[in-house]
Amino acid sequence: MSNVKPKRTGREVRQMGKSRRPRGKQKVSTTQNFSPEVTLEIISEDFDPEEPKSCIVDEAPEPCALKDFGEGDRRIHRETDSGTSGRDGFVRYLSSLADESLLTHEEEAELGREMALGRRVVRETVLESGIELIPFYKAVNRLRAGEMTVREIVDLDSFECGDELADRNLAVLDLLKKFNHEAERYVHLIDDYIDGSLDEASPQAIDRVRGRVSKLVSQIPLQDSFITQMADAVVSFLDSVGLGDDVEDVEHEFLSSRGERRSGARAAAEREALKTFGLPYHKIRPVAERIRNGLQIWRSAQSQLVRSNLRLVVSIAKHYINAGVPFEDMVQEGNMGLMRATEKYEYHRGTRFSTYAAFWIRHAIIKSIERQGRTIRLPGHIFDFSNRISTTAVAFQQKLGRAPTESEIADVLGVSQQKVEEVAGYSHYSIIPLFTDADNENELNLIDVLPNPSSDKPERYIEEREIADGLDKALDVLTEKEKLVIELRNGLKDGHPHSLRQVGQAMNLTRERIRQIEKAALEKIRVSGLADTLMAYT
Repeated sequence: MSNVKPKRTGREVRQMGKSRRPRGKQKVSTTQNFSPEVTLEIISEDFDPEEPKSCIVDEAPEPCALKDFGEGDRRIHRETDSGTSGRDGFVRYLSSLADESLLTHEEEAELGREMALGRRVVRETVLESGIELIPFYKAVNRLRAGEMTVREIVDLDSFECGDELADRNLAVLDLLKKFNHEAERYVHLIDDYIDGSLDEASPQAIDRVRGRVSKLVSQIPLQDSFITQMADAVVSFLDSVGLGDDVEDVEHEFLSSRGERRSGARAAAEREALKTFGLPYHKIRPVAERIRNGLQIWRSAQSQLVRSNLRLVVSIAKHYINAGVPFEDMVQEGNMGLMRATEKYEYHRGTRFSTYAAFWIRHAIIKSIERQGRTIRLPGHIFDFSNRISTTAVAFQQKLGRAPTESEIADVLGVSQQKVEEVAGYSHYSIIPLFTDADNENELNLIDVLPNPSSDKPERYIEEREIADGLDKALDVLTEKEKLVIELRNGLKDGHPHSLRQVGQAMNLTRERIRQIEKAALEKIRVSGLADTLMAYT
């Protein structure tokens, strides 16, 4: 293979002629103690999503050329060059990224068009052929059994039935109930046709029921991921059967006589096709070939788009290098975000893919930091509030030249000073190896001073404190009588909920009056907006 490097544009040559030191070096080093969100904001001017070429070329990692690295890149190299085979593999991965060429805006748009074309071919082929009916029926049964959620198979956001999610859920469930009734008859007819046990189970009868079932499915927007799973299943079925290109029409020869099935590979393939997809093999074959072509177009364009932006993932991940998560893990999570971006990208909006992908990459990395970057996992809203505190502190420092006090941060955010102090304390938790020295004098390791596993988890303690604070705020909006009713009805005083009759006897009121007071109190809490705080823990 030729080792001749591709020619670079004049702009790229001029960029490379400048200092190879990564932009933002000093800013990254001065913000290493801040949260990832804050660090990103401080260095955001160094990443211009509208000009990904210059950004990525300057910061493309080249572990085999350490002399060209800035300090941030040297730190990455030291982290990944520890001698283990896994890390050596990661270094080789970083080195291989230099071989991937960058794409222009026009090339990104063309790949976006190809992906959209491939997806459209797959979706239309699946829905028009009817092969989705039996797999969808099985998925609905799993949904009824609690093994799946509605969102896994139905795109609720695209379902046009009311603005509220609850309304869309009810409408979808009603359609699924009707579908399940018709699909059950459809499946039974196919089984009877295969067994030859009923005269009513003719191809014509099956087609009539299939038409009714298809009409119901056409009203339900299926998730692209669910359709892709079915498409892959059809192609895999075709490959597993492998009867060759000379498969003849055996539909009318499937039953040699009523109740007696033909034997042989073709008859077995026919039975399996009918049972799995509701169509005879000779009809599934052209459908599967068209799906295969659509998938090839889609995934080929997707793969090229992903490969050309892998350096963008590394560039963004470098900004979070001190966030408590190994660099390799952040790159892996960022790559997952990049894959997600290719699935959501809409080329016709005119946005550069690298601009759009940067959001998904950052989102994936930040989520991984939230999950892995702390010994004690913080609730999502506490993690977000911690980032808001850090952002406010940095802005205050830049404006006035000094660090703000907790009171000043509380005034800016509109919360109490106690809240700021508590959340700031939570944010100090980080990952510590179990065998880190905990007491140098007594030669104790951290593992020697860990709490009893049977005791309550620290994160549970944090959540209980947050719930208690939320309850106090919610009860403060009530009158004394309403507060007492809520406390007795929900067991907030003694841990034992009381019935309407018991509360009425204690307060010398009727059951109906207690019910009215309780209803009014709950409405006050709902209107105040404090109920949302409590719902975060349910």
